[in-house]
Amino acid sequence: MNVNNLMRRFTIRTRMIGAIAIVLALLTMVGGAGLFGLNRVQSLGDQFTAVTFADSNELAELGSVLGTLRRHEKDMVIGYEKAERVSRSSAEWTRLKEKAIDQVKSPKAVKQAERSALATRLEPDTAPAKARA
Repeated sequence: MNVNNLMRRFTIRTRMIGAIAIVLALLTMVGGAGLFGLNRVQSLGDQFTAVTFADSNELAELGSVLGTLRRHEKDMVIGYEKAERVSRSSAEWTRLKEKAIDQVKSPKAVKQAERSALATRLEPDTAPAKARA
């Protein structure tokens, strides 16, 4: 039996209701695909803010602490003749150094294995600093 003959058996009303049902079914599928896409984009955005953006903020804060640490080193070198100024800068330098080490070791957004690997790589860099302080 051919499709044309099958369609002729139905009344115009039945054909119109069928067309409307097909359009509604297609519209529902398109809407479902859109909702799925929106949920996926939202989850990617949440992941970005929770992990990637948090890591970049952490690194920016660590860079700020290291910049202040360098400034105190510079102050110690410049003011080497004034013992009081050197001891103040040295105390602040030690406090900031410990803060930077704690920041590197503390697990916030990065996986613990990655964090400890980074801390292990930075440990030799801080060893001479401990001998100096």
